[in-house]
Amino acid sequence: MLIHTHIYIVWEAAQPALLYLVPSCLGSSLLCAIVRGELKELFAYSEEEEEEVKDDEEGEKDKQDKKDD
Repeated sequence: MLIHTHIYIVWEAAQPALLYLVPSCLGSSLLCAIVRGELKELFAYSEEEEEEVKDDEEGEKDKQDKKDD
C-alpha cells in the first residue's frame, strides 16, 4: 500500500494493483525460502502430486476393504 501511495504522489497517476502486489508476494515467498534454505522445495512444489497420492491411498483402502469382505 505504501508503494502505491508513493507512486500516486510522485507520478500523480494511480497504478494497477498487480504492479506492486505480485512482486511483493513473490518477493516475500522467495526471501522466506532463501532464509529457511527451502528454495528447492519452493520451486518443486506441486498440488498435483498431493492429489495423486491421496487418490492412490484411497484406492488401496478400498481394495483392502473388498478383500476383508
